[in-house]
Amino acid sequence: MSFDSNAKKHARSTIKALIFDPIAKNRKTLRQILISLGFRDVDEAKDMAQFQAALEFTLYDLVFAECCQDAGGEKGNHADALAKTIKAMRFGDVGPNPYLVSINTAWLLTDHLVKTILSSGTDDLLVHPFSNSDIERRITSQIKARKTFIVTSDYVGPDRRKNKRSPSTAFTLTVPNSLQAKALGDQKTLAQISTAIEAAKATITVEKMRRQPLTIGILANLLSDASWDKKLKLAGKDKLAHNLGELLTVTEDLSARIGKTGFSHFEHIGATIHELVRSMMEKFQSGEILNTDDLENLKKHSTSLQIAFNPEETEASVAANITSLLCRRDVEYVS
Repeated sequence: MSFDSNAKKHARSTIKALIFDPIAKNRKTLRQILISLGFRDVDEAKDMAQFQAALEFTLYDLVFAECCQDAGGEKGNHADALAKTIKAMRFGDVGPNPYLVSINTAWLLTDHLVKTILSSGTDDLLVHPFSNSDIERRITSQIKARKTFIVTSDYVGPDRRKNKRSPSTAFTLTVPNSLQAKALGDQKTLAQISTAIEAAKATITVEKMRRQPLTIGILANLLSDASWDKKLKLAGKDKLAHNLGELLTVTEDLSARIGKTGFSHFEHIGATIHELVRSMMEKFQSGEILNTDDLENLKKHSTSLQIAFNPEETEASVAANITSLLCRRDVEYVS
């Protein structure tokens, strides 16, 4: 064994890793692979409750999580449950390190699984069966060439856009990579990793929040038209229910985040918007039709908040931007 191999394995012995798979045999196989590659500090989780608890209370650098085999705890909904946890982690709502390297595994790739998992903000998706060299390549890629992260109102994760030269208002940043720092023995970076994580979390909180009023404005416009939506494959009441649900999620998140930022003096507007949407949902669920005045108030408040977050904007530019996105029909929250 060469000196370089010994040095690499020594560095990897300090990396904190987690394996999540309901099947004990699969966990054992992956653990043996990681140990052969120099990893020593490897935890295991056999169900979603253990996985979430581990993420919540431990500072991991690397996670392997299985998408299938009852990983989600609900038959037929494994990828959805796992993606929800990963997405919450990326937004800083789960665990001390939202930017750990996340590699998901799956025995069978379906269109739904691939779209759901990649949309969660995970770093990579690996199909079974895999070899030691497959795992080595995936880990090395995250150490040497991890993708820059992109931040939208509904996504934090690797920038997978194929055409990065096309116009975009999405915010990008290089997130802290404790896996890389430990693997390379970068003590200076490691000494500052906690501070870097907190700084990235604060930046992402603000950037996500700054985009939410636009999301609210577009959804309010979509609610004004309950006709068939080809992108969602929904029509009528189904479409209204979907968009109201999205609004409730976005406004709740906005209301919770705004007080933690430098925009806390606009907290009352965020609370007003969320309460308005909550009231609209209650009316809808009781069988009432959507009130035009409620929709107009929602549009007005979202525009005011967008201008507050982005002083260079005007009512006219906000309206034009919403119209443009509606015409393109590729806005992020209805994809």
